[in-house]
Amino acid sequence: MSKFKGILFWILVVVGLSAAVWAYFHLKQTKKPALNAIDVLPDSSVCLISSVSFDELANKITNQNLIWKELINIPEFSRVNKHLNWFDSVITENQKLRDFFHKRSLFLAVYSQNENSSIAIAFNLNDEAQREDFLKGASEALKGSSDVNGEIEFKIDKASYCLRAERGVVVIANNKNLLENTFSEKNKKQNTNSDFSALKKLMDKENVCNAYFNFNRLSQTAIKTSELIFSGHAICDVEFNPDEITFNGFNTPDSNSVLNTLAGQQPQACDFLGILPFNTISYKAIGISDYTLWKKQLNIPKEEATKFWKSINDSAMFNVERQLTENIGAKLFELEIKYNSIISKAMVCEVRDTAEVNDVLKYICDSLTINQSVKTGKLKNNSLVETLFGDVFHVSSAYAFVFGSYLIITESNETNNYYISSVINNAMISQNESFMSYAKDNLNAVFNYQYYSSPNKNLPEIKNAFGFINDGQAKKLDKLSDLSITFSNYKNVLQFRTNLKYQQSTNNKETPGLWTFEADTIINSKVWTFINHKSNENELVVQDAKNNLYLINATGNSLWKKPINESIISDVYTIDAFRNNKFQLLFNTANFLHLIDRNGNYVEGFPVKLPARATNALAVYDYENSKEYRLLIACADKMIYNYNSNGTRNENFSPVKTMAEVSTPINYSKVGASDYLIACDAGGKVYVFSRRGAGRIDFSNKVIEQTGNYFVDAANNINNSKIVYLDDKNSLLESISLADKKSAVKLPEEFEDASFSFEKIDDDKKTDIMILEKSKLKCYDFSGNELFAYENPDYTYKSASYFYDTDGAYFVLSTIAGEVHLVPAATKVITKKIKGTGTPLVFDLFKDGKKYLLVTEGKTLKCVLLK
Repeated sequence: MSKFKGILFWILVVVGLSAAVWAYFHLKQTKKPALNAIDVLPDSSVCLISSVSFDELANKITNQNLIWKELINIPEFSRVNKHLNWFDSVITENQKLRDFFHKRSLFLAVYSQNENSSIAIAFNLNDEAQREDFLKGASEALKGSSDVNGEIEFKIDKASYCLRAERGVVVIANNKNLLENTFSEKNKKQNTNSDFSALKKLMDKENVCNAYFNFNRLSQTAIKTSELIFSGHAICDVEFNPDEITFNGFNTPDSNSVLNTLAGQQPQACDFLGILPFNTISYKAIGISDYTLWKKQLNIPKEEATKFWKSINDSAMFNVERQLTENIGAKLFELEIKYNSIISKAMVCEVRDTAEVNDVLKYICDSLTINQSVKTGKLKNNSLVETLFGDVFHVSSAYAFVFGSYLIITESNETNNYYISSVINNAMISQNESFMSYAKDNLNAVFNYQYYSSPNKNLPEIKNAFGFINDGQAKKLDKLSDLSITFSNYKNVLQFRTNLKYQQSTNNKETPGLWTFEADTIINSKVWTFINHKSNENELVVQDAKNNLYLINATGNSLWKKPINESIISDVYTIDAFRNNKFQLLFNTANFLHLIDRNGNYVEGFPVKLPARATNALAVYDYENSKEYRLLIACADKMIYNYNSNGTRNENFSPVKTMAEVSTPINYSKVGASDYLIACDAGGKVYVFSRRGAGRIDFSNKVIEQTGNYFVDAANNINNSKIVYLDDKNSLLESISLADKKSAVKLPEEFEDASFSFEKIDDDKKTDIMILEKSKLKCYDFSGNELFAYENPDYTYKSASYFYDTDGAYFVLSTIAGEVHLVPAATKVITKKIKGTGTPLVFDLFKDGKKYLLVTEGKTLKCVLLK
C-alpha cells in the first residue's frame, strides 16, 4: 500500500530518469512511435493518472500546495516528498532537460494485487529510433543491468524495478509480470475498457492532471472510498491551487449505491444552510423531486415498517404515515454536531405543510412538551428515520420537533435541547463567516447528493477513510478545514465536484491565514521576495533579531537558516551574478556587502568589508539589462562607492566626495540620451554625476535637510526632469529640476511629522505622493490635486501602501497597535483586519492572479489571502 501512496514519487522518477538520459538522444528522421503510451496499459488499474505536463504538475504539488505541506506530516507522504525534491533537483539543473519535459505527456497506472500494489508508468519517446540510445543512457544513469533484449533492471531504495522500451513506448514497472502484460497483445488494454472509454468522452480535454478511478478495486486497498460515497467508476480533472485541491468529473456508481437510487430525481438548490447549527462539523444531504418514486428504490425493511405504521395508524384511527410521507419535501440531510466535546447526530427533513407535520408529532411521540416555545416530542420508536429512508441515514430517532419548514429528529434529549437553543437564538452556521465563505465558492451548485465535513474537527473520519493514518498523524492534519462532495444527475451519469480546503484556524474574528512560519526569535526585518531559478516560484526572505537570515518557500517551509554578522539595512536584491540563470541574494549591512546563493552559502569573495560604515541602503542598477550590475553605496567617510557584483571596486568609477553623510539610496535616471546618478546628503546638497562618478551638474538649490525620501521624475530633457520631495512642516510639495530651478506647490492640508512615499495612485500612469500622518492618509498628484483621502480617528497608523485588483485600488494600513487594515479606495471602509506588527507586503505569491499579504508579528510570519 505504501507504493500506492508513492504515486507522485514515481511520476518524478520517470521524469528524472528520462531527463538524465536525454543528452544521449540524437534525433533521426524515422517514423513516429507506433503506439501511444496509454495503449499498452492493462485495463485492471485501480487508478490511472495522466498529464500533459508532469513538470508543471509536480511543481504545483510540491512547491505550491499547502495541503501537500500538511500531508507530509504523515511518514508515507514525507518519504515521497524527499524523493520528489531529489528528482526535482536532478531535472532542473539543466535548462535543456527542463525544456524537453515541458508539456510532456505521461501516464501512471496503479494495480492492486491482494495486499500489494504494482505500478506501471508509460510515456512515449519522440522517435522509435531513439530506443537504443535511450536504453544505453538509462542503464548508465540508473546503474542497472540489461539483458539481451535490452530490458533494464535496477534498484531504488532496495526495491527492484524493470524498464522496457518497445515501438516508441517506455514502460517502468515494479513487477515483471505487469511489465510483460503491458506489451502483451493478449491482455485487454485500458483504452478498450468500455467504462473508461465512455467516461473519457465526457472530458473536454487533457489537462495538467486527469485521473480515472475504479472504486471497486480501490476499496480493496487501505483507502475506503465508501466512507465518502464513491463507487463504480469516475474520471475527473484535478486542479491544484495553493490552498485547495478540486476534482471535477463524472461518476457511474454501482447499482447498489445510494447515488444510483437518485436516478431521475431533479437536482435541488442548496438553500438549507440556515437550519444547520453553528457547530455543525459535517452533513450529507439528499436532493429529490419525488419522495414516493425515490422510496421505491430504498432498502427499507418492509415487515418492520408495516408493523411500525400499523400500530401508529390504529392508535390514531387515521393514516398518519400518509400524512407524514406526503409532506416530505425535496431536501433531506443528516448532520453531525460537536458540542461540549461530544459529537451527536440529527436528521432534518424539509416538509411541505408545517401544520400537518406538527399534527403528526402527537401520534408518533409518547409525550409532547414545550421547550423555549417550541413543541417537541419524545418518539415512541427509535427507528423512524430507518422506516422513512432505509439505510441512507444513520440516526437513532429519540426526539423530534418542527421549526420553520423542517422536521428535525435528534438522537438524544441533550442534542434536542441544543438544537432548539440554536434555532431560537439564531446560533446557526450561517453566522460562521469562515464556513459561509467556503460555502459561497463550493456549496452553491444544485445537487442530488451533497457531503460536507470539517476534517480537522472530525479526526475519526480521516482514519476511517484512510486506514494507514493513526491517531497521532491525524492530529497533525489540523489545517484541512473543509471537504465537500457534490453530485448531480447529468444525462446517464452523475456529474461531481470534490473540494478539499486548507485554512488555518483562528480563535477570533481576525482573517485566518493560509500559513505561518516561526523564526527563532522576533523578526525585525521587512519581507523580501526571491525567485527560485529552478522552479521559477516565489520565495521569501526575512531576518530575525539574532541576525539569522531565512529563506522560506511559498508554502511557509524554511529552506535554510543562515546567521550573518549584522542587521540588513538595504533591500534584498535578486541578481544573476554569474549570468547563468541562477540567482543570488544581494544586500548590505552596516559594514559589509553580502552575496548569498540559493543554498544559503556565501558566493566566493563575500562578505566584502566596506571602507567605512554604510550610511545608506545599497542601490543596485543594471544599466543595459546585461546583468552587469553596479552596486552603489555611501559610507561614513562621506564617499559614494561603486562595486561590481563580484565584490570588487568598479575601476571605471571615481568615488564621489560629499559634504555630509548620505542616508537615502543613490538614484539612477536616464534623461534623453544621458545617464544621471543622483544623491542628496543630510544637509540638503544635491549631487548629480555620471556612471563614472564625474560631476554633471553643480546645484545651487538644495532639498530640505534630512529629507527622508525623494523621487526623480525623469523626462526627455533636464528642464522637465525634477527631483520631487515633501516639506511637511510647511505643507509644500517641492521640486528642483535638473536645470537647477526650484518650484513648490502648496498642499491644502497641514502636516506634521508625516511619512510619505511615491506611488502611481490613479490611472494616468504618472507617479503621485502618498502622505500618512497619524490617523489620516492623503494622496496628491504633483500639481497638488487631491486623489484620495482617508481618515479614521480610532487608529494611529504607522505605514501605508496600496495595490490594485480587478475591482479597484486597495490601501494597506498598519497601526501602531499591531493591526493591518485593508481599505478599498471605493468605500473607504475597513474590510479586513489582520494582526501584524511588521511592514506588510502584498503581491502575487503563488503566481495565480490572487493577492496575498505577508506580515510579521513577533517571531511569526503569516500569509493571508486577501482576495
